[in-house]
Amino acid sequence: MAKTMILYDLNDKTQPQKNQIIRTLFGYQDKSCHGKYLYQRPGLLSKIPFNRKTKTALIIPTSEKEKVTKILHKLAIKTTALDYSP
Repeated sequence: MAKTMILYDLNDKTQPQKNQIIRTLFGYQDKSCHGKYLYQRPGLLSKIPFNRKTKTALIIPTSEKEKVTKILHKLAIKTTALDYSP
């Protein structure tokens, strides 16, 4: 299966913006009632198979490249896509 590595840059974002982007992309765990209940909130990439190689690099199937780059561009994130072979 062909894979693509997508590198993205968050350097021009503030820390609260970075946190919000990471939560939006990957989802997060929500606690309510003082930690009594846990809810897994899905992110935009939850339905796409990916491997997070580093903090700013995703390895995805090439067939999903267009979808992921559109998601990142909607969040105003600079990206670079490269062919990947392990």
